Amino acid sequence: MVAGRHFCAFLEDAAQALIGFEIEIQDLTGKLFLSQKRTEADRRSVIYHLERETSGTARDLAALIVP
Repeated sequence: MVAGRHFCAFLEDAAQALIGFEIEIQDLTGKLFLSQKRTEADRRSVIYHLERETSGTARDLAALIVP
């Protein structure tokens, strides 16, 4: 089990080298990605199927996708 001992030694050395830090986030901006990296045909298909779901949330999501 020599490999196991070497791995444990590696982990112990790596743990000694870890440095922690803390940062304060003052602003966070989100982006909305709704299938825009898909082809127009794919986006239209997604819209089509979402609009036929019984869930209102699915239909609301379909309205946000640009064909």
